[in-house]
Amino acid sequence: MANITAHGTVSVVISEDEMEAKLFLIPESQGERWGVMELDRLIRTHRLSPVPARDLESILERLAKTREPFNAVICRGEPPLPPVPERIAWANMPFPADIEAILEEVLREAGPPELYRMHGASGTDAVPEQLSVDPGSYGTRYAEKGTAAGRLDPARPGKDGKDIFGRLTPPPEIEAAEILFGTGLEIRKNYVVPSVTGILRIGNGWADVVPLPQPSWSIELGDGGNLFLSYAPGHSRYPRPPAETIFENAEPPPGMVLVSAAELNAALEEWSRPGAVIDP
Repeated sequence: MANITAHGTVSVVISEDEMEAKLFLIPESQGERWGVMELDRLIRTHRLSPVPARDLESILERLAKTREPFNAVICRGEPPLPPVPERIAWANMPFPADIEAILEEVLREAGPPELYRMHGASGTDAVPEQLSVDPGSYGTRYAEKGTAAGRLDPARPGKDGKDIFGRLTPPPEIEAAEILFGTGLEIRKNYVVPSVTGILRIGNGWADVVPLPQPSWSIELGDGGNLFLSYAPGHSRYPRPPAETIFENAEPPPGMVLVSAAELNAALEEWSRPGAVIDP
């Protein structure tokens, strides 16, 4: 096969971006005679890298056997790698059953997101700019206060490629993908951390948390030997805890008399009303 020849018309076709070169071959019994040396000479006149002789022999063998025009790629460049923008890998946090039962109702009441972009220096000197966006469609996940809801994957720069002539081709420029955060989210190192428990909303270029704290309380022994109840009513969609549940966590000193369940229930009912002020 080393001395194979074929007849026809052969031309070199270079792509517009100069990332590919190919031979366009038209078999013709009365056409020009082509061998390995002739193909190699044609390729070199276009300043292309030499093609191995065995590859040229395969092309000639096909030219000798076929009756239809065909293309044969002889050189490819290395395309540049585009940069990768900053992304967030969100954790898949399923909703507890009690939140899932009220999810749609809470989201209807939540309204559009309130998003902010920080200007100036970081820290206390930063100035927040409030932005309005059309929320469109968005996904939801459970957000637990202090638990990482997502990981920030930093942006990666692109990489130069090379065309068929060995010249560097820069990567394409892409617009930085800005991610706006609303209420209830903080950035701690490379993680997005909710500052409140609730419903994480993830939209196109934005995220926030609709607060949905559950009722919480603690009981502490004061200096005067009295027990004090600290109570946070949580979201209005949650039922308030009964006095009996709170009494289960109370450990009064010997001889101490607790308030009655009726008195505590009345106080909890009052504190759970919207706009109620809880006296310290």
